[in-house]
Amino acid sequence: MWRIKNLKTPFGITLIIFICIVCLKVTIGILNSNDIYLQKQHQIDMLLTVVAAFSGIMVFMFKVKDNVIREVLIAVFSFVLIVSIVKCLFLYSDARYIYFTSPDKKESFVVEETMHSEIYQISNSGMFKTHLVNIRSDDGFRVFSNNKYQLKWVEPNLLKIHYVFDISSNKYKEVEVRYEND
Repeated sequence: MWRIKNLKTPFGITLIIFICIVCLKVTIGILNSNDIYLQKQHQIDMLLTVVAAFSGIMVFMFKVKDNVIREVLIAVFSFVLIVSIVKCLFLYSDARYIYFTSPDKKESFVVEETMHSEIYQISNSGMFKTHLVNIRSDDGFRVFSNNKYQLKWVEPNLLKIHYVFDISSNKYKEVEVRYEND
Protein backbone atom coordinates (compact mmCIF):
# COMPACT_ATOMS: atom_id res chain seq x y z
CA MET A 1 0.00 0.00 0.00
CA TRP A 2 1.25 3.44 -0.87
CA ARG A 3 1.77 5.87 1.97
CA ILE A 4 1.12 9.52 1.51
CA LYS A 5 3.12 11.43 4.11
CA ASN A 6 2.39 14.89 2.79
CA LEU A 7 -0.47 15.67 0.44
CA LYS A 8 1.29 18.88 -0.61
CA THR A 9 3.89 16.92 -2.54
CA PRO A 10 3.52 16.62 -6.33
CA PHE A 11 2.48 12.98 -5.85
CA GLY A 12 -0.21 13.90 -3.29
CA ILE A 13 -1.64 16.69 -5.41
CA THR A 14 -1.69 14.49 -8.51
CA LEU A 15 -3.36 11.67 -6.58
CA ILE A 16 -6.05 14.01 -5.24
CA ILE A 17 -6.72 15.31 -8.77
CA PHE A 18 -6.97 11.74 -10.11
CA ILE A 19 -9.36 10.65 -7.33
CA CYS A 20 -11.54 13.77 -7.81
CA ILE A 21 -11.78 13.18 -11.56
CA VAL A 22 -12.72 9.52 -11.05
CA CYS A 23 -15.40 10.56 -8.53
CA LEU A 24 -16.74 13.17 -10.97
CA LYS A 25 -16.91 10.61 -13.79
CA VAL A 26 -18.73 8.12 -11.53
CA THR A 27 -21.19 10.85 -10.48
CA ILE A 28 -21.80 11.81 -14.11
CA GLY A 29 -22.32 8.12 -14.94
CA ILE A 30 -24.94 7.82 -12.19
CA LEU A 31 -26.72 10.94 -13.47
CA ASN A 32 -26.61 9.60 -17.04
CA SER A 33 -28.16 6.30 -15.95
CA ASN A 34 -31.14 8.39 -14.76
CA ASP A 35 -31.34 10.26 -18.12
CA ILE A 36 -29.83 13.45 -16.64
CA TYR A 37 -26.95 14.95 -18.60
CA LEU A 38 -24.71 17.99 -18.37
CA GLN A 39 -24.95 20.73 -20.94
CA LYS A 40 -21.94 20.26 -23.26
CA GLN A 41 -21.48 16.79 -21.76
CA HIS A 42 -19.30 15.48 -24.59
CA GLN A 43 -16.73 18.25 -24.21
CA ILE A 44 -16.71 17.91 -20.42
CA ASP A 45 -16.28 14.13 -20.72
CA MET A 46 -13.34 14.57 -23.06
CA LEU A 47 -11.71 17.13 -20.76
CA LEU A 48 -12.17 14.92 -17.69
CA THR A 49 -10.71 11.94 -19.55
CA VAL A 50 -7.66 13.94 -20.64
CA VAL A 51 -7.03 15.20 -17.09
CA ALA A 52 -7.63 11.72 -15.62
CA ALA A 53 -5.23 10.13 -18.11
CA PHE A 54 -2.45 12.62 -17.44
CA SER A 55 -2.88 12.56 -13.66
CA GLY A 56 -3.17 8.75 -13.74
CA ILE A 57 0.09 8.50 -15.64
CA MET A 58 1.76 10.86 -13.17
CA VAL A 59 0.47 8.97 -10.09
CA PHE A 60 1.88 5.71 -11.39
CA MET A 61 5.13 7.32 -12.57
CA PHE A 62 5.82 8.53 -9.05
CA LYS A 63 5.46 5.03 -7.59
CA VAL A 64 6.45 2.56 -10.32
CA LYS A 65 10.18 2.24 -10.82
CA ASP A 66 10.26 -0.60 -13.39
CA ASN A 67 10.65 0.84 -16.91
CA VAL A 68 8.68 -1.96 -18.63
CA ILE A 69 5.66 -1.41 -16.38
CA ARG A 70 5.98 2.36 -16.90
CA GLU A 71 5.92 1.92 -20.68
CA VAL A 72 2.89 -0.37 -20.51
CA LEU A 73 1.06 2.13 -18.30
CA ILE A 74 1.89 4.98 -20.67
CA ALA A 75 0.62 2.89 -23.60
CA VAL A 76 -2.64 2.02 -21.81
CA PHE A 77 -3.36 5.59 -20.70
CA SER A 78 -2.42 6.92 -24.14
CA PHE A 79 -4.79 4.44 -25.79
CA VAL A 80 -7.64 5.50 -23.49
CA LEU A 81 -6.89 9.14 -24.22
CA ILE A 82 -6.77 8.69 -28.00
CA VAL A 83 -9.95 6.60 -28.09
CA SER A 84 -11.79 9.22 -26.03
CA ILE A 85 -10.70 12.11 -28.24
CA VAL A 86 -11.43 10.26 -31.49
CA LYS A 87 -14.85 9.16 -30.21
CA CYS A 88 -15.78 12.72 -29.29
CA LEU A 89 -14.52 14.16 -32.57
CA PHE A 90 -16.08 11.44 -34.73
CA LEU A 91 -19.49 11.29 -33.07
CA TYR A 92 -20.09 14.88 -32.06
CA SER A 93 -18.02 17.21 -34.23
CA ASP A 94 -20.94 17.83 -36.58
CA ALA A 95 -23.62 18.04 -33.90
CA ARG A 96 -26.11 20.86 -34.25
CA TYR A 97 -28.12 22.32 -31.40
CA ILE A 98 -31.59 23.79 -31.80
CA TYR A 99 -33.20 25.52 -28.81
CA PHE A 100 -36.89 26.27 -28.18
CA THR A 101 -39.14 27.11 -25.24
CA SER A 102 -42.67 26.29 -24.15
CA PRO A 103 -45.37 28.83 -25.04
CA ASP A 104 -45.34 30.21 -21.48
CA LYS A 105 -41.53 30.55 -21.68
CA LYS A 106 -41.13 28.59 -18.44
CA GLU A 107 -39.51 25.47 -19.91
CA SER A 108 -36.52 25.32 -22.24
CA PHE A 109 -35.56 22.49 -24.56
CA VAL A 110 -32.61 21.62 -26.76
CA VAL A 111 -32.41 19.26 -29.70
CA GLU A 112 -28.98 17.69 -30.21
CA GLU A 113 -28.86 16.62 -33.81
CA THR A 114 -26.26 14.28 -35.28
CA MET A 115 -27.46 11.41 -37.48
CA HIS A 116 -30.59 11.39 -35.30
CA SER A 117 -32.21 13.91 -32.97
CA GLU A 118 -32.24 13.75 -29.19
CA ILE A 119 -34.57 16.08 -27.34
CA TYR A 120 -33.71 17.27 -23.84
CA GLN A 121 -35.42 19.50 -21.32
CA ILE A 122 -33.00 22.03 -19.87
CA SER A 123 -33.08 22.54 -16.09
CA ASN A 124 -33.81 25.98 -14.67
CA SER A 125 -30.14 26.35 -13.68
CA GLY A 126 -29.14 25.68 -17.30
CA MET A 127 -26.47 23.22 -16.14
CA PHE A 128 -28.37 19.97 -16.63
CA LYS A 129 -30.62 18.52 -19.28
CA THR A 130 -33.04 15.60 -19.02
CA HIS A 131 -33.39 13.24 -21.97
CA LEU A 132 -36.96 13.10 -23.25
CA VAL A 133 -37.00 11.30 -26.61
CA ASN A 134 -34.98 10.20 -29.65
CA ILE A 135 -36.23 11.01 -33.12
CA ARG A 136 -34.89 9.08 -36.08
CA SER A 137 -35.50 9.86 -39.69
CA ASP A 138 -34.71 8.03 -42.91
CA ASP A 139 -31.06 8.11 -44.02
CA GLY A 140 -29.94 10.43 -41.22
CA PHE A 141 -31.96 13.37 -42.51
CA ARG A 142 -31.67 16.30 -40.07
CA VAL A 143 -35.28 17.12 -39.34
CA PHE A 144 -34.69 20.12 -37.07
CA SER A 145 -31.74 21.67 -38.92
CA ASN A 146 -33.77 21.56 -42.14
CA ASN A 147 -36.82 23.00 -40.41
CA LYS A 148 -39.04 20.03 -41.32
CA TYR A 149 -40.98 19.80 -38.07
CA GLN A 150 -43.90 21.36 -36.24
CA LEU A 151 -44.32 21.74 -32.50
CA LYS A 152 -47.82 21.49 -31.09
CA TRP A 153 -48.38 22.19 -27.41
CA VAL A 154 -51.44 20.08 -26.60
CA GLU A 155 -51.81 20.47 -22.85
CA PRO A 156 -49.58 21.39 -19.96
CA ASN A 157 -46.52 19.14 -20.06
CA LEU A 158 -47.38 17.51 -23.39
CA LEU A 159 -45.71 18.39 -26.66
CA LYS A 160 -46.46 16.77 -30.02
CA ILE A 161 -43.74 16.89 -32.63
CA HIS A 162 -44.84 16.34 -36.21
CA TYR A 163 -41.79 15.73 -38.43
CA VAL A 164 -40.71 14.53 -41.86
CA PHE A 165 -39.45 10.96 -41.62
CA ASP A 166 -38.53 10.45 -45.28
CA ILE A 167 -37.77 13.57 -47.30
CA SER A 168 -38.01 11.78 -50.68
CA SER A 169 -41.61 10.66 -50.16
CA ASN A 170 -42.71 13.31 -47.66
CA LYS A 171 -43.65 10.67 -45.07
CA TYR A 172 -44.46 12.25 -41.73
CA LYS A 173 -44.36 10.83 -38.23
CA GLU A 174 -45.48 12.18 -34.91
CA VAL A 175 -44.14 11.72 -31.42
CA GLU A 176 -45.61 12.79 -28.08
CA VAL A 177 -43.24 14.14 -25.46
CA ARG A 178 -44.20 14.47 -21.81
CA TYR A 179 -42.03 16.76 -19.74
CA GLU A 180 -41.84 17.98 -16.16
CA ASN A 181 -42.18 21.50 -14.79
CA ASP A 182 -39.03 22.53 -12.95
